[in-house]
Amino acid sequence: MAKVSVIVPVYNVEKYLKQCLDSIVDQTLEDLEIVLVDDGSVDSSGTICDEYAKKDTRIRVIHKENGGLSDARNAGLKYVTSPYVGFIDSDDYIDLDFYCGLLKQMEADNTSIGVAAIAHVYPNGSMRVRKLEKNQRLDRKAAMGELIYSQNISNSVCNKLFETALFEGVEFPKGKLYEDEYVTYILFHRCKAVSVRTDVLYYYRSNPDSITHAKFSDRELDRIYASLEKIEFCKPKSTLNIGIVRFVTWFTIAFVHSKRWRAMTSGMMV
Repeated sequence: MAKVSVIVPVYNVEKYLKQCLDSIVDQTLEDLEIVLVDDGSVDSSGTICDEYAKKDTRIRVIHKENGGLSDARNAGLKYVTSPYVGFIDSDDYIDLDFYCGLLKQMEADNTSIGVAAIAHVYPNGSMRVRKLEKNQRLDRKAAMGELIYSQNISNSVCNKLFETALFEGVEFPKGKLYEDEYVTYILFHRCKAVSVRTDVLYYYRSNPDSITHAKFSDRELDRIYASLEKIEFCKPKSTLNIGIVRFVTWFTIAFVHSKRWRAMTSGMMV
């Protein structure tokens, strides 16, 4: 049994896929199970996945009809056999010490989740780093605070390593564009503690000219709905101050509506 399973949903990313896969197969932690989920790609992505699987026995390829990112991740979770699991988006890439570094930190801290810093990579080659304050161990309450109150820890599952057991009974919601917002807070509430590393280990490919950056979209609506679900989830829990959660939620809604207003007044809404 491998130590860490890596799930990579793949859909029409032939331009970036090899860089992503190379960054995974060349990890300093070699004890990996790599699950590539080809989500109905119509370019050469599926073929590239098969080629890598022929060269590396750690790789399993699943070909399925297109169902979206959540559906692909859920499909990959069914094949996980390792005690730890991580997710990489197929147009991103990771530092070669990503999984080794997080796993060592988690084992030293006795935690259920490891978090690394994210660098946003832009088409012109520039980067913007979302820095974390310091290397630290956060108990569950503190980790939830960093995730929901201060939002110093992002909701993305991709810059993290999880104990697989946390996903028991948990699936990514199909049909949502902000799928991580619906899942990460549940995993944090289930965990015993979280390890935070300030190292930039995950590289997120960002395109500020894309339609989701240019105008109000269903992604923002999804974020509102996810925030409302967080309120309902936190109501019976003693871990969080529900008043603060409500404040953060309504602040998010106000921010999203301000983006929509700017889009409307600049003529970008259709």
